[in-house]
Amino acid sequence: MKTGNGSESKKGGRKRTGSLVQKGGSFYLVVSEKDPLTGKRKRLWLATGETNRRKAESRAAELFAPFAARDSADRLAHIAGQLDAAQAQAAILEDAADPGLKIADAFEAYERNPDRPPAGESTLRQYAFQFGRFEKWLAKTFPDCKTMKQVSPEIARRFMEQLTGDGMTANTTNKYRGFLHLLFRVLARDARIAGNPFEGIRQRPLQTAHRRALTVDELRIVCGQASGEMRVLLALGVYTGARLADCCLMQWGNIDLARGEIRYSPRKTASRTDSKTLTIPVHPVLGAILSETPAAKRRGFVLPGFAKSYSENAAARVSQIVQAHFQACGIQTEGESRGKRKVAPVEVGFHSLRHTAVSMLRDAGASMSATMAITGHSSAALLDTYTHAGAETVRAAVAALPAIGGTYTPPPSEADRLAKVRELAEGMTGDNWQTVRAAILEAASAKG
Repeated sequence: MKTGNGSESKKGGRKRTGSLVQKGGSFYLVVSEKDPLTGKRKRLWLATGETNRRKAESRAAELFAPFAARDSADRLAHIAGQLDAAQAQAAILEDAADPGLKIADAFEAYERNPDRPPAGESTLRQYAFQFGRFEKWLAKTFPDCKTMKQVSPEIARRFMEQLTGDGMTANTTNKYRGFLHLLFRVLARDARIAGNPFEGIRQRPLQTAHRRALTVDELRIVCGQASGEMRVLLALGVYTGARLADCCLMQWGNIDLARGEIRYSPRKTASRTDSKTLTIPVHPVLGAILSETPAAKRRGFVLPGFAKSYSENAAARVSQIVQAHFQACGIQTEGESRGKRKVAPVEVGFHSLRHTAVSMLRDAGASMSATMAITGHSSAALLDTYTHAGAETVRAAVAALPAIGGTYTPPPSEADRLAKVRELAEGMTGDNWQTVRAAILEAASAKG
């Protein structure tokens, strides 16, 4: 292109010309172009936006470049390149104007999001605690990371490494990874992110530490030395098999002492479509302990102190209090540390009472269906094998449990009655048959 008399570009013998012209103090690039529809040549005036000739020449060269392209494909490619650059610049400006969801607002946005999976109150509290730890770590380690879009896979990897370095178990770190991956997936649109930073992080192999059941003698010790709310908490755990959250947050509205029933929905499964309400007969020992609270005070939470602690995101603290009580009773609560674990696994805790309840029910001769009905366990395989337990079957199973922390004597089991009848029959003679007959009828009619 010539900026004096003109500029030109040749293609197939045809000339395309352009000249730099000053008009009204500003410079214009005037290009002679053939109209593809009419075949006539026309002049195009393209403003350079410059009043300085040298700057105008530079700008004119840019404006003339598409016309100087060797063929239409080059011209289209040139225009497409400019369009891509403009779109990239627009994206940068858009990002600057809307950086996406802030870290500080992310959890509230997750709670409000209609696309998130349903979760119970205790699960949401746990999620809030996990995200709070992630947020505090970000503020300390990457203070410039203010939005979710700024969280890179490297940052996600560093956080998971920190959890492992802090001595967390594989099960706990996997739960952190699972929730954070879920949060970034649910909020991807609001956060303006294309990829999930936790996508490439693999779960750690589990080193499962199972709680063991307590023996009846151990139960007598821990229940016998308990007082106040701890005594009631342990009794609920032993005779309902309920989890810690359900026992701590049990309300008097769930308990009907007149009918001898406790009805509640386990919080762990409350958000599921197949959630169930359990109806558990009140064992006489548990009924006697609950009856110690005057009827006028049976309002709200059964254990207001533990309910307050548990509701304030202190579930771990409540577990520690229970373990401290076990330890004070001479029970070793920690198992042996295996593999690379820095912290010894908990072997005995409140959840041990749930295992203990199952063990005692089975030892008392309760059917699998009755045990499942009481503890709320569910298994497709078991449901295919065992029929639903009737109310009387469940009531008999609870009544057969031993008295822990009380003086109640359970009724004889079916096996005990048969053994008594057999013993009496073997001692029957012609002289005592009437007396033995009456004893046999009494033993056979005894309610189990």
